[in-house]
Amino acid sequence: MKKILFVLVFLSLFIKLIAQEPLLAPHYMTAEEYARRSEIGKGFQETPPPTGEVRNIAEWEPAEAVLIAYKNGFYVPYNLIAEMSKDCKVIITLSGITEENTARNLLTNNNVNIDNCIFLYTTVDFWWTRDYSPWYIAVDNKEVALIDFPYNRPRPNDDAIPSKMATLLDLDMYAMNVIQTGGNYMCDGYGIGASTDLVTEEETQTEAQILEKMKQYLGINQYFIMMDPMDDYIKHIDCWGKFIDVDKVIITKVPQDDYRYADYEATAAFFAETNCSWGYPYKVYRVNVANSYANDVNPYTNSLILNNKVFVPQTGSSFDADALEVYKQAMPGYEVYGIMNTNTLNEWYNTDALHCRTYGVSDRKMIFIKHLPVQDITNSQTDFKIEAEVYSFEQLSIKEVTLFYSVNGAEYQSINMQAASVKSNIYSAEIPNQPTDAEIKYYIKATDSNDKTVTNPLIGEADPHVFNDKIVNYIASENLESFFNIYPNPSSGNFFIWFDLSFSQNIIIEIFNIAGQNILTEEIYLTKDEHLKNIDISKYGKGVYLLKAHGKNLSITKKIFVN
Repeated sequence: MKKILFVLVFLSLFIKLIAQEPLLAPHYMTAEEYARRSEIGKGFQETPPPTGEVRNIAEWEPAEAVLIAYKNGFYVPYNLIAEMSKDCKVIITLSGITEENTARNLLTNNNVNIDNCIFLYTTVDFWWTRDYSPWYIAVDNKEVALIDFPYNRPRPNDDAIPSKMATLLDLDMYAMNVIQTGGNYMCDGYGIGASTDLVTEEETQTEAQILEKMKQYLGINQYFIMMDPMDDYIKHIDCWGKFIDVDKVIITKVPQDDYRYADYEATAAFFAETNCSWGYPYKVYRVNVANSYANDVNPYTNSLILNNKVFVPQTGSSFDADALEVYKQAMPGYEVYGIMNTNTLNEWYNTDALHCRTYGVSDRKMIFIKHLPVQDITNSQTDFKIEAEVYSFEQLSIKEVTLFYSVNGAEYQSINMQAASVKSNIYSAEIPNQPTDAEIKYYIKATDSNDKTVTNPLIGEADPHVFNDKIVNYIASENLESFFNIYPNPSSGNFFIWFDLSFSQNIIIEIFNIAGQNILTEEIYLTKDEHLKNIDISKYGKGVYLLKAHGKNLSITKKIFVN
């Protein structure tokens, strides 16, 4: 049935595709390729998945390079290449020395830092490096590796790029047998990924099998497989949505008279009502577009985050300036660039823009700070403990980890975070408790022995973590010590919660792991007086967990230690 539907969709959209994208750039599957679709994934050899902890690296994490293609010309504008080459390497695929000489002249004449260009001799079918490049993972938070997959087009040269990149970068590569494409995938770096249902349409495996593969090879514990509100042939998520941080997403917004309006609003509502990996709902930002692709091209979510810069496609549309403002509001501290595309072989399209034609290469020597942000606290009677895990992918010693915090907008103060032991990756410090209602902003900065630094959040002071210490007047007997306790703590993961309530109420219990993922939610009704509630999370393994209990005039957060 899926194959019949795919044929019908393909045929119904073919005329539209001819008008929208020139035959020079068939981002869609051509008729000739469609006849060869059985070649997709043919002969693909799956490897065993990585062993140890696996984490899919997000687009906004440190990058050492960006990959683009040269094929009888560049398909991104020179001003973009020049800006990217200021801060990192630009890896350019081309066929050989003749094309390299031509490319060098073009780049030099257009103010590109040629010393930061690396030329990779290989043949590509097309220039959509995002779609066919490998995905980057961290293994045990100490080394970068690559994930290959069958590219969802019968384009063998493009499909070979992952192995070429593995050789160039000298990285281990694992092969995951799930038909995929990079434009239809995004992740948050903490175990959440998202794609449209194109992934289930093109795969013969069940959704459960796909989810298991994503978990094994990429460390994706929660995979959103979503409808495509754009309702276009390509069904790539980057055409209408984009994770821009662990807790932020940008979603296209069409006018109310657009027939897709309800679908876009439902998609935005899904994220606004869904917890991110840090344990609270996503912050959803909307970027306006026209209601007819025949009249306007607005590929604003098809942008590139590269270290501290964001490159947003521009087309001369009346919506261009507003799109840049949305990014500036959503990503304070980043340099936001609007990129026109007038000097290349293909202009930007709603189904093919800047994000499609570029792909960041994760920094093999990055520092990673793993941290679960503190959330709003009610009636805190202690200092605020801030804890983070810090890893050097160069296996260098961590020279310094510093906590910066500000109370009610005052100047930032700093505290040195201390390691639990000489060999520990866990660092902690305490922000002093505040006597009155307070808004507390903070960020963490780590420096290795080579003086490389990174912050969490990645943009640091310009976009810090924020929580509030709220003062609520409870019934006198209801305070942290007299009505709520956890024991034993530490435990094997099987423990009790003790309540002593002065009135009956519903209590919601939530438990989060250190990555911010909710592993347990339970609502219980407790009458007045004492109660014991048994909880068992031993199956989730050793570590530090966060327990939250919510009730009427009650919000308590405590750490659970599982040995």
